[in-house]
Amino acid sequence: MNVDPTMLVVDALACYRATRLITRDSVPVFRVPRDAVVRRWEGRPVAELVTCPWCVSVWLAAGIVTARLLLPGPWTLLALVLAFSAVAGWLSERE
Repeated sequence: MNVDPTMLVVDALACYRATRLITRDSVPVFRVPRDAVVRRWEGRPVAELVTCPWCVSVWLAAGIVTARLLLPGPWTLLALVLAFSAVAGWLSERE
C-alpha cells in the first residue's frame, strides 16, 4: 500500500480534530450524548471511553484508515475540513 505523506498529515489532523470534538468540545451534538454517557455510566470504563482522548483517538484512527482505503473520495473531503479546522483552532490559540 502506498501512503501519500500529505494525506497522512491530513488524516492525523482530522483524527486530532474529531477526537477533540468527541471528548472535549462544547458543540451540543457531541456534548449532550457525551454528558449523558458520563452521567449514566460514571466510574465505569465506558464513561472514560467518551472522555479520554487517547482512547477515542485509537478507535477514530482505525475508522480513518478504513475510510481512506474504502471511501477515499468522500473521506478526503471530510478529512480536509477537519484538518483545516484543527489548524485554524491551533492558530487562533496563538493570537
